[in-house]
Amino acid sequence: MQKSIDARGMSCPMPVVATKKALEALQEGVLEVLVDNEVARDNVIRYANSSGYEAASQEKSAGYAVSITKKISATTSAAQGIFAQNQEKPLVFLIKSKDFGEGDPELGRVLMRSFLFTLQECDEPIKAIVFMNSAVYLTLDDSEVLGTISNLEKKGAEILSCGTCLDFYNVKERLAVGSITNMYSAVDHLLKQGVKTITI
Repeated sequence: MQKSIDARGMSCPMPVVATKKALEALQEGVLEVLVDNEVARDNVIRYANSSGYEAASQEKSAGYAVSITKKISATTSAAQGIFAQNQEKPLVFLIKSKDFGEGDPELGRVLMRSFLFTLQECDEPIKAIVFMNSAVYLTLDDSEVLGTISNLEKKGAEILSCGTCLDFYNVKERLAVGSITNMYSAVDHLLKQGVKTITI
């Protein structure tokens, strides 16, 4: 069976996300992924290879066609890829700013939006996400990532926003997802035995 998806015009990480979903729906055969730039092509190939699939690309007039072969007999489990399911410890994320990293704020917002969306698509068991300092703005009623964070909560992640931070910015009444936490509870989540903590 051959299937084709058009990921041209999609921003990162959507071509990889679309590829992942299409491969999950495909039992056996070849998936053709159309992309319009080298970065998307390389990301799709990297995901396919890291997940145990065979991948090759061909240049087209409107970009690139990546052909991914899925065989039933192959050990092509997403547990080998970047969306791997963590078999060891559930994850706790500490997010310290409404922007991802340092540098240009606009780029930081784009990266944070992309990061949270990608996190939403992962199969990793996420125990909690703790929002500190200006990161609490991400959990407010006008947040552009409110839907994504709500989806993470629905998937089982506990969403915790720092009460002191909400008070400092005078936005506590605008909290729209998750619950308010204090520093003791936040540290308890971060240091609890049996979890892996990642700081953003």
